[in-house]
Amino acid sequence: MTLVELPALTTPFIEQDWARWHDGLAALERDWFAPALAALRNGELASVDFTLCGDTSSVTLHATRGDLRKFWRRRALASLFE
Repeated sequence: MTLVELPALTTPFIEQDWARWHDGLAALERDWFAPALAALRNGELASVDFTLCGDTSSVTLHATRGDLRKFWRRRALASLFE
């Protein structure tokens, strides 16, 4: 397991610089999320976990290769907070 902190959105959020926040999100998509999805799709990764942290709480999202075929399924709202 590898833990990586990606603080690219923190400062723009605090400063309410939404153009810079948007650019940071696009960079995260290009540099981290798209490659992680590609690695999950081709089997290089068995799963990925993303932990999103806020001021007072956090949520961890877990995805496996099999989950990529379940995009049409609706999840119960409560399951998003487990």
